[in-house]
Amino acid sequence: MLLPVRNGRRTSTNQWKDFFRLHPIFAVGVIIGVVLILAIVGMATYWWSSIPHDPKRPATVPKEAVWIGIHKGGEWTLCGVKEYGDTAQCTMWGWHGTLDYQGDFKTYKESPLSPNKRLDINTQLSSTKEVFIHGEFVPIIYLTNHKILIPAEAYSRVIDENKGSVW
Repeated sequence: MLLPVRNGRRTSTNQWKDFFRLHPIFAVGVIIGVVLILAIVGMATYWWSSIPHDPKRPATVPKEAVWIGIHKGGEWTLCGVKEYGDTAQCTMWGWHGTLDYQGDFKTYKESPLSPNKRLDINTQLSSTKEVFIHGEFVPIIYLTNHKILIPAEAYSRVIDENKGSVW
């Protein structure tokens, strides 16, 4: 700790107290300054940690795939519709581009999907719910048009377990 110097000698901590007692505006300014600096650093840290940081896209993952952060990690996900109906085909790759899951997803309440139309995935909502299939966590996919895609293999189980209350 730096102490004020008087006549070439360091002063005691009591003299610091005297200094702040004689200069209360300076003391208040120092305290406010320290509090502001800590608040700014805290807010910046919180802001930076809340920004989703997608990993670098592996070469094996198509550029149309989106990152869905789930279960202490995440997956690159791409969904498409081949023909008019209530089923989409989704493929999911892990962090490093290895194929994790591929299968049919049914729309909740069987609302129809148009073929050859891009399915825009709401990545934030899609990171909130998942189902365990064949040793993998597979997300329930929320689309930006408010439709919900549920893995066909687990459709009835998801509906029964949630009784429609999760939507």
